[in-house]
Amino acid sequence: MKQLATYLLNRTKLGVVAGKISGVPERHRRFTWRHGINQFHGVFPTETAALAAIPVDQRRGWDTQDLARFIIEDSAPQRVDDATGACGKTLVVGQTSTFAVLMWLSRLTGPATRILDVGGAGGILYWLYTRYFAWPPTAHWTVLDMTAFVERGRQTAAGRIAPGLLFTDDPVSAGDCDILVASGCVQYMSNERYARLLDFSAPPQTIIISKIALTDGPEFWTLQNLAHSVSTYRVFNRTAFLAWFETRGYSVRDEWSVPEIIIDIPFYPDHRVGSLSGFVLQRKSPTVAD
Repeated sequence: MKQLATYLLNRTKLGVVAGKISGVPERHRRFTWRHGINQFHGVFPTETAALAAIPVDQRRGWDTQDLARFIIEDSAPQRVDDATGACGKTLVVGQTSTFAVLMWLSRLTGPATRILDVGGAGGILYWLYTRYFAWPPTAHWTVLDMTAFVERGRQTAAGRIAPGLLFTDDPVSAGDCDILVASGCVQYMSNERYARLLDFSAPPQTIIISKIALTDGPEFWTLQNLAHSVSTYRVFNRTAFLAWFETRGYSVRDEWSVPEIIIDIPFYPDHRVGSLSGFVLQRKSPTVAD
């Protein structure tokens, strides 16, 4: 019965009707959404409107120790054998679309490659990469994230074999890179942070973005319950999203679907996103005019 009610609210016109009944959306927020995880609430035209809708008694954003521990300790190796470097805990790729990111990194990474992993938590992609591919010991993999995640990532990596793995919460100290990776973080960025995504003295040659929410309709924002806090969540207009990179000198080299993640928003079935997306964006060769 609960699954049927969820389906009706999320994916049918009955949900639209229910959302217009006074008090129903608010009761759903208080008694259902608030106690869930990775569930969505509301549709808002701007980041400001979405932020204003976060209940005052709930924590905002990702920069919390509870959330960092919840995500990183479930993903990183527990120990590493000093002789072989083998992980003591079996790492599992929970979303098969992650292999698209790993495959492209394996093709593009060389002995001197500099990877900047934006929103990389405790280096989850790094640990997965080193499990499935040979990591060049002279390459550099820098995780840029919020302070709580950086601290937890350093603790997790301490005493383990992790050549080239660095952590920072300062975009300036992160420096330039050859490959920018942003897997599952762009939609959480504020307008201000997103505008500075490509603030480098020398732009990266390749950008790998995965788990990005796109729509053919107008861009909108929603709220996601992260169990330990609430975050705004941006759904980009597909054309505008790709045009933003096009104007900065990038073109799409590859694209894939992320079917493991969908966005269902109660009372807003027309705003459903049936799967997320991933891209490899390549910087175009400069012309003579440039």
